[in-house]
Amino acid sequence: MFCQRITRDNFDMTPKRYFRLFLVSVLPLLLFGLVFAAFVFPYPRHRYVECRPGFEHSNCKWWTDDYRRFEAVKNSEANDNVGWFDIFKEVGTGYLEDTIEAKTIALDVQIVEASSGPLNALVGKAAQMALGIPTGKHSIITNNAAFLWCDRLQYLLEDNHYDSYCYGDGWDGYVKFTVSLNGRDYQLLQGLWSEIESVRADQRLDFALYCLIVLPMFVYLFFVASGIIWLGVKAVKFVRNG
Repeated sequence: MFCQRITRDNFDMTPKRYFRLFLVSVLPLLLFGLVFAAFVFPYPRHRYVECRPGFEHSNCKWWTDDYRRFEAVKNSEANDNVGWFDIFKEVGTGYLEDTIEAKTIALDVQIVEASSGPLNALVGKAAQMALGIPTGKHSIITNNAAFLWCDRLQYLLEDNHYDSYCYGDGWDGYVKFTVSLNGRDYQLLQGLWSEIESVRADQRLDFALYCLIVLPMFVYLFFVASGIIWLGVKAVKFVRNG
C-alpha cells in the first residue's frame, strides 16, 4: 500500500480550494439561513398601508401585514361621511407589494376622458369629485353641476393626470381627470404620492437590512465561532510555550 507523503504544499490554499471550502461551509449555511428566514422569521412581502391625506402634510406611516386587522381599522373609522379609496400608479413595485388606501377627500377636477354615458357628458368640463365612497352615497350629475363619488386614485405616467372609477344611480364607469396646477388639490395629490414613495423607500431599506442581517445570519455565527476557536487555540499555544 502506498501512502501519500504529506507536505506543506498539501495545506497551501489555492483558488479551487477556497471555492471548495465555500461550497462545503458557507453555501450550506446560506441555504439554511434562507430556510430559517422563510419558515421561522419571514419578511412580510405584502403590506396594507393607511394614508391620511392633508394639504400641509400627508401621513402614510401606519401599516400592517394582517388583512383582517387592516379591515377592522377601516371599519372602525368609516361613517356616513368617510369611506376609503385605493391608491396606485402605473408602475410595478417589484418583489415587495402593498395595498394603499386613504380616507375620503374632495377635489375640484377637470374631466378629460370617460367611459360611460352619463360621464361622457362631462368630458371637457369641471366637476367635483370625492374619492372614497361612504355607504349609501352615489354620484349626481345634472345639467348644471356634477358631484362624483369614486373609489380609487391612479397616478398616470403623464404629469397631473389621474384616473378613477365612479358610481352613480344605476351606472358606473372610468374617468380620467386633471386638477389645477396652481391649486391646493395639486399640492395635496403630489404631497400624498411623495409620502407614499418615502414609505416605500423605507420599506426597501428595511428589506435590504433584513437580507443583509437575517439571511446570512448563520454564516456570521460560523465566522464568529471560528474566530473564537482560533483565538482559543492561539491562547493555549501561547500559554504552553510560556
